[in-house]
Amino acid sequence: MRENLKAINGKRVRVKAVFKKYGTKRGWNGRVLRTLLFVDIRDMSGAEVCDHIWFSDGAMFNALHLAPGDVVCFDARVKPYTKGYKGQSEWYNDAAAVETDYKLSHPSNFNLQRANGAEAQESLF
Repeated sequence: MRENLKAINGKRVRVKAVFKKYGTKRGWNGRVLRTLLFVDIRDMSGAEVCDHIWFSDGAMFNALHLAPGDVVCFDARVKPYTKGYKGQSEWYNDAAAVETDYKLSHPSNFNLQRANGAEAQESLF
């Protein structure tokens, strides 16, 4: 569990994160959706918020054209979510595999610093 996020559940926070890579996941209808992995997520005082976080790609992230190593500052709300297998399969019925964890949601107010040293861009969205 992300204890640091749990402590600020429900609050909107400004964080700084390093973009690591793109990934994929399957949507509810089987479509392949692009995801983004951020690592070393810290608040603006430098305290660690969490070690990594995945976001689904959207128009705002897509417009950033991120490359590995880019540093992004953004605002996000801390929210709980249920993680683990919640299906109806008879062969897998382990309630302990389902737990509450915490995530960053609704990112906005992006500022970007390129990994290649380019100047930070102010208030992209």
